[in-house]
Amino acid sequence: MEKNFPARKTEKTKYLISKSKIKDGFSSDKFIIFGEDKREFERYRNLMIDELDPKTVIQVDLVFMIIKHGWDLKRINLIRNGLMNAETRILLEKAFNIEDTQILNKEEIEKELTDLDRKSEVMGMIYARDCIGVNAFEKLSRLETSIHAKYIKIYDYYKLDRFGKELYEQRQVSNN
Repeated sequence: MEKNFPARKTEKTKYLISKSKIKDGFSSDKFIIFGEDKREFERYRNLMIDELDPKTVIQVDLVFMIIKHGWDLKRINLIRNGLMNAETRILLEKAFNIEDTQILNKEEIEKELTDLDRKSEVMGMIYARDCIGVNAFEKLSRLETSIHAKYIKIYDYYKLDRFGKELYEQRQVSNN
């Protein structure tokens, strides 16, 4: 009579299971806000995890930070579009009230208003309300620069940890 032995887990199987747990631990529910697409975040997260392929706990933490900061950079673009859409909406709505200076007729203006992305506009308006008294675009640009610098720094730490100092330096030289 043949005994049923439990299936032996290969290193690859163990790795795939741990990779799945990484994705579950970094769920979209923790990072998505109104106006963002959950499936888009999950595709981005999965692509980054597959591309960076973390092997150690520290690398997993660094990948989480890279994903978070990368997603924040994507979010800033949505907010910037929303700010511009909100400004456009205000400008077009004011065009109704100005005699003899309308570039577009009423129907064209209404079409422009309905074509604007409402979700990004809401995010832009919320951000603008947070920036009362300062230039929202300027503040957003400073925030983007700060997040981008953190993203690059964390990504460099990840490459250093993942590939070692010698290989990292070789890659730096070959990229320049």
